[in-house]
Amino acid sequence: MDETANPAGSESPAFDNPEDAFEHLLTRQAAAEDGPDENARREGASNGQPDANEAHSDDATEEQEEQRFKVKINGEDREVPLSELLKGYSLESDYRVKTSKLAEEARSAQAQYAQAQAMQQQYAQVLQHHHAQLAQMMPQPPDPSLIQSDPVAFLQQQQAYQSWQGNMQRVQQEQYALTQQQQAQQQAMQAGMLARESEALAKAIPEIADATKGAALKSGIANYLQKVGFTPEEVGAAVDHRHIVVAHKAMLYDQLMAKQGEASKKLAAIPPKPPQRSGSGVTPTDGRTRAMQNLKRTGSIDAGAEAFMKILGG
Repeated sequence: MDETANPAGSESPAFDNPEDAFEHLLTRQAAAEDGPDENARREGASNGQPDANEAHSDDATEEQEEQRFKVKINGEDREVPLSELLKGYSLESDYRVKTSKLAEEARSAQAQYAQAQAMQQQYAQVLQHHHAQLAQMMPQPPDPSLIQSDPVAFLQQQQAYQSWQGNMQRVQQEQYALTQQQQAQQQAMQAGMLARESEALAKAIPEIADATKGAALKSGIANYLQKVGFTPEEVGAAVDHRHIVVAHKAMLYDQLMAKQGEASKKLAAIPPKPPQRSGSGVTPTDGRTRAMQNLKRTGSIDAGAEAFMKILGG
């Protein structure tokens, strides 16, 4: 988001980001408090005389609380109060910190999983090597005819064959246990990733975690993605919360453009009002026209909704 800020209606320089604007404001406040009239103000207070600067300071403080800043959001200039700017900056900073923490946890878990996979892969290769060697060393089963003619040879053959079977069985059991362990680790890794992405998504779009609104919002995003060309399988495989946030913003933008188009069509269908009589010097402007002008100027969702309601309400 491209943001520049400067106090509305002043000669202050433009700022590249909200942090510079806040620092500039605090510097001005500190300079006002430590100015050359500070000693005179303190002497007047000590003599019990009312301090005119104090009343002026209260007015200035109130004015600063209501001070508005011009910011550029998605290429559009808007005015927002300082309190809203501070709140938005605080929320965005908190989101960045928490998202960064989740990303660090994800990287750590991925590194541990990759290390475990490497060790298991080496062990799997060792087991496969032993299995191949045992397969080549497979002895002949004991000959039953030796039981009468040469029982000692029969017992030797039987013992060798049983020993080979035991070794082969142990290798196969180890291979099976290793496969089960790898599958369990993969499932745990996926579950942890889903939990982290769900937490990040809830911080980015709080409504999606709401018990009442969440299901409808998820369904709306899924339907929007399928409408623009994604398959149900692709939508179901979407895990990264950043992709869902982008899809949500795109959906809201398309909805706004659709409402704005409908409002424009309805406004164009309204017959023009008769011109005002000459001599009044006032151009007629009704509520619908003002709402459409506000929508064209700001492009916000609230302005679009206001214009739409004005058209429906007449």
